[in-house]
Amino acid sequence: MPRVRPSRPSRARPPHDRPLRRSSGTVTGPAPVTSGGAGPLTSRGQARQIVHLVREVDGVDVPAACLHGAAVLGGLRPGSDIDVLVTLRRRTTGAERRAPVDALLAVSGARAYEGPARPVELSIVVHGDIRPWRHPPVREFLDGKWLRGAFEAGTTPAPTPCPDLAPLVTRALAGNAPLFGPPPVEVFDLAELLPGARAHAAYIAEAIKRACPA
Repeated sequence: MPRVRPSRPSRARPPHDRPLRRSSGTVTGPAPVTSGGAGPLTSRGQARQIVHLVREVDGVDVPAACLHGAAVLGGLRPGSDIDVLVTLRRRTTGAERRAPVDALLAVSGARAYEGPARPVELSIVVHGDIRPWRHPPVREFLDGKWLRGAFEAGTTPAPTPCPDLAPLVTRALAGNAPLFGPPPVEVFDLAELLPGARAHAAYIAEAIKRACPA
């Protein structure tokens, strides 16, 4: 099980970047935070806590992270997820992937152990897997509310081919909303994504053709 790096002395942190609580050497999730006692944590604040959570996993090197999806493109609805994309420098071990799963169970979604919260969809990619772009692209890690039951039962996410990664990264570029490190326009190359986007469109067209034969 990955260890959490010890806290380093620093200046006072804003509420959205309070350190994660620790228990038995594993990440257990951020301390509960509200916006000045007047309501729930903002989507950006909650997203920053998730990024902090991933960065605290011992051995994981995070050069960049950003928001994408509804939070930056049109606005969140009551049932919307907060979509977070994290970039790593290297592949992860099973234990390194399990640590953020356990922490997200505590702080994400209506059934979060620390109390109901807006659900987070966390995607993690390895920079070397997407620069230069390869097809099919590989997503190193995915956590979303529809996976909660499997994760509570002990399943650990594994790297998998992800046909829709090109559209996901394209949305991240469109929003250009960094949470840590450089902005998406400095991390990803839109020109490299075009073949992936075309492949995704072809994949969707073929899926529709199979589902709705003439």
